Amino acid sequence: MGVKPNSENVNREENNRPKRDIACQYNSDKIQNKIKRKLGILTYQSIQSGLNWSVY
Repeated sequence: MGVKPNSENVNREENNRPKRDIACQYNSDKIQNKIKRKLGILTYQSIQSGLNWSVY
């Protein structure tokens, strides 16, 4: 009943293991840049809409 280890992964050294992006470390910069761009656009749009009132 439990999980049996894969025989090819037993006693394998860390540097020989397959590379995985478990914590999204490789894509985190791309994601952060997308979020910053979207927030920048929203901020710009809200400022522009706030400045559209006319002064008499």
